[in-house]
Formats: sequence, C-alpha cells, structure tokens
Amino acid sequence: MIELCVQSLRELIEKNNCPVLVTSDSTRFLTEINGIDQVYTIPGRVVHMDCTFGEKREVYLKSFVDFFMIAHAEKVYILGTKEMYPSHFPLYAATIYNKPFERKWID
Repeated sequence: MIELCVQSLRELIEKNNCPVLVTSDSTRFLTEINGIDQVYTIPGRVVHMDCTFGEKREVYLKSFVDFFMIAHAEKVYILGTKEMYPSHFPLYAATIYNKPFERKWID
C-alpha cells in the first residue's frame, strides 16, 4: 500500500508541478516520503486524538497544525486504496474554507 501511495503522490506532484504538503496518520509513510522533491511534512509525533489520552498538550499539536494547514491549502486531495480507512479528516479541514476536495482511489 505504501508503494502505491508513494507512486500516486509522485504522479500528483508531476501533474500539478507544485509543492505538496503531506499529512498522514502513518509515521512509516511519512518516513518513506521524506526526501521526495516538492514534498513537505509537519514534524511531530503522530497521534489519533480520539484514541490518545492523558498526554501533554504538545502531543496533540501536530494534529491541529496538520488540520489548519490542510484548511488553508489551495486544493485538498486524499490518496488511498480501498483497503485503507476512508478518513474524513482532510474533508472536514477543506470544508472550513470551502476548498476544493478530491478523493483519489488507488488501484
């Protein structure tokens, strides 16, 4: 799945020829894409806010910054396979400022 997502990310970058901010709840995926030209990520520990309890506030900061940055994007994409959980996190962020949103299923 990671290889499929990396390839789709590369195709998206090539098609749009612009920098891309990538957010993910997969530390492994974020590590895999580290170093790809025009790909940016926000540093920090990845947590699920609805499953992580009792942590210091700073632990949750990455999730808020990811959401804020997605909400201010020119266009929001979510890439994933049918086997992956169909997250609505980027859709909700895009909705705040009425940004274009596209879900791209990878075969």
